[in-house]
Amino acid sequence: MTIDAGYIRKFATDAYVKPARRRGEKKFSIAVKPVEADLKKKGMPTGRTPLVCSALRGNKFQNENGIVLDHWDGPPSGQSPTVVYHFRFVEGSIPDEHVEKRNETPEEWALRVTSKIRGLMKKEITARGGTEGYLRWVRSEDEA
Repeated sequence: MTIDAGYIRKFATDAYVKPARRRGEKKFSIAVKPVEADLKKKGMPTGRTPLVCSALRGNKFQNENGIVLDHWDGPPSGQSPTVVYHFRFVEGSIPDEHVEKRNETPEEWALRVTSKIRGLMKKEITARGGTEGYLRWVRSEDEA
């Protein structure tokens, strides 16, 4: 089994992010040393601290989980077994794994997106006497 950045991200998601989310925490931390220890038990060779650190603080890990790296404790490089990363959940974010993946054509996408706003201006247009009245009203505001 090859332990790459994708494997490390999935491991950290399952071991740290999901439990913190289930507990309702707004912030949580991941220490590099225990992550490395657990991954070594799964066959990761020694000397992979930079790989672990870059996988944990990378944008892909954050975007996949709807989190933001607030700061880290440790050396400025952020590349050490002593580093502890401090994350927070982004309000209203939906992790990528929960986003429905669609194989849709551009036409299907346009219809899906525009159907959400259909009828949005119906009351405003009716109140101005129809489409032409509404456009006259809008244009009169531009001229004033």
